[in-house]
Amino acid sequence: MCRAVPTRFPLMLGAVLTAKAEAFAAPPGLAPLDFRTGDNRLSLIEEMLADSYVELGRPDLAEFVRNGKKYQRLDQLTKIWLQPWEALNAARRAVLGMDEDEAPGQPQGWDAWIDAAKERYSDDAGLKALLGAERASRLQK
Repeated sequence: MCRAVPTRFPLMLGAVLTAKAEAFAAPPGLAPLDFRTGDNRLSLIEEMLADSYVELGRPDLAEFVRNGKKYQRLDQLTKIWLQPWEALNAARRAVLGMDEDEAPGQPQGWDAWIDAAKERYSDDAGLKALLGAERASRLQK
């Protein structure tokens, strides 16, 4: 699926090959203003877009709009609209389909994010190897 997407230069458009779900997710510009503070609820216009797809006999496209916050969050992470940890927390909730009140105690800062990830994946062999390589690199300096 191809769609025109804005590039870093406002007057230029580029084409991108992407998944159908991303192509038909609502564009980030339709997100509510609260989106920038971590709210993953659909805006009124996003709801209207999804309803329009249903009325046109395309409930599959309506589902892409209703479940498209993860794509808006990924777009946001590449443009850094929020403090990075707020964006990461919001993206995590969007991908997992969680409301803010379903995810209490989210890390608030890079160090807290890293510590939480290290704790959560402490038994992961890949993380252990990565941390071992990081320690060895520090010792060589």
